[in-house]
Amino acid sequence: MSKIQDKINHYMDQIQVIMEANTHLEKDSDIHKLMESVSIYFSHMDDENADYYQMVQYVLEEKMNWEINK
Repeated sequence: MSKIQDKINHYMDQIQVIMEANTHLEKDSDIHKLMESVSIYFSHMDDENADYYQMVQYVLEEKMNWEINK
């Protein structure tokens, strides 16, 4: 795996933890910092990470809870 993919996966893993814990709407959440950091790699993301990133963006813009249907 390339260094860029490693960085993307590292950021996306952190974003996923925050989203699944539904702490992304808390004042001290690092979600915006993480999203900004990983955004520079968007063109290098695979489809799965790009789709997840865009969904997180939407949820943040709409100030929604993160709900995964299982």
